[in-house]
Amino acid sequence: MSDQEVSQVEDEPSPQTKNPPLLMRAKEAAAFVGVSRSEFYRLDVTGQVPKPVRFGKVKRWGREILRRWAALGFPPRDRFEEHS
Repeated sequence: MSDQEVSQVEDEPSPQTKNPPLLMRAKEAAAFVGVSRSEFYRLDVTGQVPKPVRFGKVKRWGREILRRWAALGFPPRDRFEEHS
C-alpha cells in the first residue's frame, strides 16, 4: 500500500463515527453528558437522569433521549418525563 493510500484510509471516519449507536452503556452515556461513570450511576439511582432501556439486567440510555434531556437543562427524571 502506498503512503497516499494509507493516508486516505487513516483520514476516513470510522463506521461508528458515521453511525453512532442509538443506545449507550453507562460509561458512554456519562462521557456523552460530561460526567464520570460513577457520577452517572449515582444520578441514575437518585432519579436525576432519564430512565434507561432495560434488557434483563442490562441498562442502556438512548442517545437522542440524553440529547433532549440536555437541551431541557438536565431536569430530574420525573420532570423530564413530563416533557416527553
